[in-house]
Order: sequence, then structure tokens, then C-alpha cells
Amino acid sequence: MPQSATQPSEPQFSTRALYYASFVPLILLVLVFGAHAVMGVTGHQDFHSIIGVLGFGTLLTSAIVFLAGIHDGVVATLLPTKGKLFPALPWWVVFLYAGLWPITPRALIWFGGRPFEWVEVLIFAALAALAYWAHTARPKLTGAL
Repeated sequence: MPQSATQPSEPQFSTRALYYASFVPLILLVLVFGAHAVMGVTGHQDFHSIIGVLGFGTLLTSAIVFLAGIHDGVVATLLPTKGKLFPALPWWVVFLYAGLWPITPRALIWFGGRPFEWVEVLIFAALAALAYWAHTARPKLTGAL
């Protein structure tokens, strides 16, 4: 039924905007893990200070930092491409891993005598939960476009 000139129009629910917004948490996770991959592979000092609390020598610490960079790069690659690379792996495992992995370096920082940084852990967990929710809702949104 057409709207009359005197009747105010209701705000339109934009399924298309919601569809594109559903990619934002995933993109943020990929960017953060990608940045950490670059920092790890290049041997950034922040990574050395985190791994250094384990008490290993400089060479072994550098090797672990490099491997941590490779690990973060794999997670950054796996988040958007899991369906093509590992179709048997459930999506919830990927997002759960991405959301809970940041606890490990924060625990190392805490073992080193600094305070535990809960805010960063909660941000990662929230982003992973939102990305998983958006991933499960996306097929419904695609059908509504």
C-alpha cells in the first residue's frame, strides 16, 4: 500500500547494510592477527619481552617469536578461508581458537610479573563471538537480499 504524503515513513531496515556490517568483526580479527604475524616474523621487541619471561636464551626466544608470527599468520589466513582449506573443521572451533588464543601471551606477561590485561582478552573474545554469530547469520541475510 503506498504511503500518503501526511503519513511519516517508517525507517527502512536495510538487510544489505546488515549483511556488509556482518563482515566487520571478521575483518578486524584478520587485521589484528595479520599485524601480529608481521610483528612476530620481523622480531618485534614487544614479542621478545613476552616470550623472554620463559627464560630462554636470545636465539631460542627469537625462534619462538618467529614461530608465533607464523602461527598468527596461519590464524589470519584461516579465519576467512577455512571453508576452502579445511572444510571438515567446524567453524566454531576456528572462532573459539581465535577468541581464546590471546589468553596465552597475556598469561606469559602475568607470569613475568606484570598485571594481566583482561581488556585485550575480552576484546578478542567479543570480536570472535560477533564474527561467529555474523557468520552463522550471513546465509539468512543472503537469502533476504
